[in-house]
Amino acid sequence: MNKWCTTPIFSLDLLQIDAVFMPVKKVNYTVEELKTSPSLVKDKLILEIWTNGSIMPQEAIIQASNILTDLFTPLKYLNLKTIDNNVTKEDKKISQVLIEELQLSVRAYNCLKRAQIHSVATKNYIINCFVF
Repeated sequence: MNKWCTTPIFSLDLLQIDAVFMPVKKVNYTVEELKTSPSLVKDKLILEIWTNGSIMPQEAIIQASNILTDLFTPLKYLNLKTIDNNVTKEDKKISQVLIEELQLSVRAYNCLKRAQIHSVATKNYIINCFVF
């Protein structure tokens, strides 16, 4: 007997799908701004769901949200620990490098500028790491 057929695969990073039964045929989404007050702006998500008729679109979104909840629930119980990085003089020199000096593509450069990242060390993106 083939070991690949008998070994169940259960992992946090695996989304199991049924290749035969796929009732959702197409999904479109739109995100719009929703002003609830002058100082508060929220996002409104509009979903268009087409199914093959075996389930209603409302049921499809309920099932999908239950699957996502089940997938992300274990993340609530993770213990994140900050890694204590010993920052050397060399690291400090590297972290002071401006993004203009990195020979990035125009697109990458513009994305970093729009995110207000001006150097390698902006907001300690290099130094702060987390371990699961």
